[in-house]
Amino acid sequence: EKAPVGDEYAQVTYDALVKMRRQLKDIFGPCNERLMLKAMRLYGSFAMLNVRFSNEKILKLGMPKPPRFTDYIAGCVQSTRGLSIQQQMVVDFK
Repeated sequence: EKAPVGDEYAQVTYDALVKMRRQLKDIFGPCNERLMLKAMRLYGSFAMLNVRFSNEKILKLGMPKPPRFTDYIAGCVQSTRGLSIQQQMVVDFK
């Protein structure tokens, strides 16, 4: 099975996403283009903050070290297989 993040991954500007607007359905499947752009803008703005979260306090309280994202991304992909982006957004944005 192919890894969830492949060779075609690229970071693009929001302006590039706007220009790709008509391709979003081909990329993500059935979706509302306007809502997808809004969601990507919100996520992009958050990602640009470049904030690092520290687990130091919860580790000192005895919580186990969290797994690396790359250790569980396959589970994320598997659990959403067959769901459209729009269906996933219903859960994510509640």
